[in-house]
Amino acid sequence: MYDCVDTPPDCTPNETCGSSLAPIFYILFILIITHVMLNLFILVIIQQFEMFYVNDDNPIKVFSDHFTEFHRIWIQETIRFQCKKIKEKQLVEFFKKLPVPLGMFSPGDVDQKSEDEMKKQILKMGIRGDDGWIYFNELLYRCLRRIYGNFKLNKRMQIKELKTQFVLFQLTMKAKKEEKLAKNNENVFESLVNKGSSVNPFLTMMYYRISFMTWHNQMNKARAKESGFDQKGDDA
Repeated sequence: MYDCVDTPPDCTPNETCGSSLAPIFYILFILIITHVMLNLFILVIIQQFEMFYVNDDNPIKVFSDHFTEFHRIWIQETIRFQCKKIKEKQLVEFFKKLPVPLGMFSPGDVDQKSEDEMKKQILKMGIRGDDGWIYFNELLYRCLRRIYGNFKLNKRMQIKELKTQFVLFQLTMKAKKEEKLAKNNENVFESLVNKGSSVNPFLTMMYYRISFMTWHNQMNKARAKESGFDQKGDDA
């Protein structure tokens, strides 16, 4: 801007001379461009907010509704397994109760033909089981992957897919470890309060305490008696 302000005799005519109006041009140019770019930036933010939050059919709300529906059916089918896992042979019944699009058919429209087709679709989903069991995170991921991820992955998305599967594996191992620990604790508790046993753990503890106190008193008496004999020997 300062170079464009030069006028004769401070410049070479037709080569490096400018105009005294150059500052006005640059100031107006900066103000207009700043105003336009700021409005464009705000417009993009508003459009994204309207797309993902304001509309009733926005993706975030739809995703949340799908998760809520999946979670409801999961609790119904796995409550006897502490809502942690489901048997592989229960998948068909699980998907029968699951409404579309998470489910493959409407609950009232499942016949033998559609059930066979459902089994094929379940196999295509690539659900990973562990000793005949399928855990919550694995099944949820495969269901949502079938709805939202039915497209070809580029290299970057393939890496994210591998990372996601690794996280699912870690969650499955964590759930198995917690389940095993809880089972061990239940076995210990049952062994202590087994109804078929005539031994009461509180009475057993009391018995141990009485036995220890009796032994302790007898040891004190024996030591006192020994110390009494020692004193008599010294006096003699």
